Amino acid sequence: EEEERVKQDVVAEAKHIAEEKTEANAKVKAEAKTAAAAAEEQRIVAEAEAKDEAEAEAETKVAEAKAQAVAAADAEGQVAAENSEREGTDQETTEQGRLDAERLAEEDNAAAKTGPKRSAKKKAAVAASFSDEKEASSPKRQKRAMHSLRSEDKKEEKSENEEVRIIITGIGVTAKHKKMVQAIDGVLVEKVEDAITATHAIAGDGKTALRRTPKLMICLCKTSNILDLKWLTDSAKAKKALNPNDYLLLNDKQAEKSYDFIMSETLENGKSVRSERGGLLGGWSIHFCKGVAGKKAPPENELRLIVGAAGGTMLKTITVKATKNVEAEKIILITSDPATSAQNSDKDVKRLSSLGAKVFTTSWLFHCIITQQLHQIDRDPVHAEDVETPASSAKKGGRKRKAATPGSSSPKRESSRRRRK
Repeated sequence: EEEERVKQDVVAEAKHIAEEKTEANAKVKAEAKTAAAAAEEQRIVAEAEAKDEAEAEAETKVAEAKAQAVAAADAEGQVAAENSEREGTDQETTEQGRLDAERLAEEDNAAAKTGPKRSAKKKAAVAASFSDEKEASSPKRQKRAMHSLRSEDKKEEKSENEEVRIIITGIGVTAKHKKMVQAIDGVLVEKVEDAITATHAIAGDGKTALRRTPKLMICLCKTSNILDLKWLTDSAKAKKALNPNDYLLLNDKQAEKSYDFIMSETLENGKSVRSERGGLLGGWSIHFCKGVAGKKAPPENELRLIVGAAGGTMLKTITVKATKNVEAEKIILITSDPATSAQNSDKDVKRLSSLGAKVFTTSWLFHCIITQQLHQIDRDPVHAEDVETPASSAKKGGRKRKAATPGSSSPKRESSRRRRK
């Protein structure tokens, strides 16, 4: 019996030891699993940051490649033109050169009713080519002059067509509008991605008030030709693009009141900032905080297009690594209006703000775009807290004051309109 008890004790002890060992193994496995999960999370975060950086580098390389391709194409075209100009035959005579000159003059006379004449400079060049009998006796020189003039005419005609790129925003585009664009050999720009190429923006028809669309904000940053639909109507009747300065959209009082701006001042400001720094946001890096795009604001791709048209640089992320080579005082951080608690508590927003970065709302940005002035930054500041939205005007019949945006120095201000008066 004693031996049996001892044997049972030994078995129980062995079983207890085995259980403890099993528990220890399970604990080790759980700890290893937790560590692996943490490592995987760190790997995912690292990959995401690396992907963002790679995308930014890829975008830069694509832009460089496009620029190189354009430069290469221009170089090839120039070489081809030079080779073509060198071609000639010794069999051509002075009489043939004169006949070519007369034919060009006849072409000018025929085109006088429908298109622009050759410039006086080019006509003088033709005359000079044949005024001297010694020079006129060179057939190769004559052919080179004729070919050069024809090439310049083709380039001028092509440039004339490319320059008239029309975008219609805020009003519906009809088949009639498209026919009128065709009547003046213009190009209708329909996609917001191509708005930056537009040379003429039709934003009103005398019936519908101007709307602050992404297309309009892009065009305000690139051209002063913000026009009434009457420009297109009259141009179509004349079969050519008329002077846009006679059709500028300067009398939309409803829109000017709703958005708190004066179009004539906006157009002058736009010319000034494009000349001085390449655009309203020239020299500035812009970052939209999480949650801004698509919530009472355009989607991310359109925000990026607006910033690009204004000459700014987009910052996709604002981590320490992503902003180490960017001057903090030249960074503008855009929050929602009002800013969310998550945006206000973001550690990178706080860090950059403490280093001198500017923090403003989307309302501030859109007001800057439609006035073409960086309020609270440029020398003649107008605070963005007084921006009036069309919705608030429709509901209350008057201006709606918003809470001061970050960086506001005063809750009250005297508007630029009142100061000028």
